[in-house]
Amino acid sequence: MLKRVFTAMVATSLAALGAGCGGGGGTAERPSASADEPVVVTLPASESEALLAEAPAIEIAKPAKKVEKAGPAAGSERAEELVKELVRQLGDDDFKKREAASAELAKIGKPAVPALKEAKKNPDLEVARRAEEVLARIENRTAEATAPDMPGTAKALRGNRGAHVGMQIRMGEGIQAGEGVRIIGGRVNMQNVRSVRTEEGTATISESNEGITLVLKPREGEAKTFSAPSREEFKEKFPELYKQYIDPNG
Repeated sequence: MLKRVFTAMVATSLAALGAGCGGGGGTAERPSASADEPVVVTLPASESEALLAEAPAIEIAKPAKKVEKAGPAAGSERAEELVKELVRQLGDDDFKKREAASAELAKIGKPAVPALKEAKKNPDLEVARRAEEVLARIENRTAEATAPDMPGTAKALRGNRGAHVGMQIRMGEGIQAGEGVRIIGGRVNMQNVRSVRTEEGTATISESNEGITLVLKPREGEAKTFSAPSREEFKEKFPELYKQYIDPNG
């Protein structure tokens, strides 16, 4: 816009100069100016006002307003509100919504623990039960994250290449024990134990009618133990460990 206004002003000014020079009947020389020097032209006040009046309005852009980002406190408040809403949804009439809320709270993990502990006291039994289940899932996930990383050991044990340690049978006292059989007394408990050792460490899995236990001992560091009443429950509690060490199709 400014360029068009300036061009119009120069054109009008040159026309006025030409008219002024020709009015005296002689030939007047125009003042010379280098390409880098501006040409200064003076117009009568009436022409200047008319030119400006006809010029289009010039809009001056205002600087963009600085947008302040929400601080940690604002983000924390939103997260707390989300958790509260999901906890309320644990008692929704729609089963799918209850299931979705449980899954989302488990995914949120530790930040949802305080609200879930409070929800265990909820008079709505469905809310209290689900809150307890989600807390257990979060606890199991946290424990699973502490498992040592031993992929070679896991592959060997999963492929049934672990050394067969033996079988323990709990029976009544007075029964003679054979090789690989230990008599403890009480009730019968068949227990199958397999163990494998690699450069990474040792993995031992024992299964019985009382449950399944996986013990992982890295070459350096503490041993970690993971247990469940059955294979199915172990798979639910520790899905990654089940896939790595137990599932033959893993």
